[in-house]
Amino acid sequence: MDALKSVWAFLSVFVIAWITQRIILFWEKRKKVEETKLALYMSWMPFFAECYARALEPSNKSFDRHEFVRKKMEILGMLQIMGPGEAMDAFCNFCDLAEKGIRKEPAFDARKFHESFGTLNCCLCCEIHGEKQQPAI
Repeated sequence: MDALKSVWAFLSVFVIAWITQRIILFWEKRKKVEETKLALYMSWMPFFAECYARALEPSNKSFDRHEFVRKKMEILGMLQIMGPGEAMDAFCNFCDLAEKGIRKEPAFDARKFHESFGTLNCCLCCEIHGEKQQPAI
């Protein structure tokens, strides 16, 4: 009888250790994904800032549409893989408005452009912090 208790004690410890290991692996993987997302999102900020500044301030630099579209598609592709889905729409809207501003199109609305930048950042921040994005009022 003592041998049976010992076997069950060993098995229960083994099962608890296995479950604990699985939980730890799950959270480590999730943490790694979140850290990767944060690094990616932060690496995009110089592009966002350049778009923002060029759309709002006159610049002597010529607009390289090919490079702009290449970077836009690079970021959009990463958003499709990593999410969040809401950020894809916000990013496309931001880029469309930025391009209008950079080209100095009469339809460019600086207020809408500023709001689009805030919406994009909100989407990315909510994803980083694991929060639900609040609908716009």
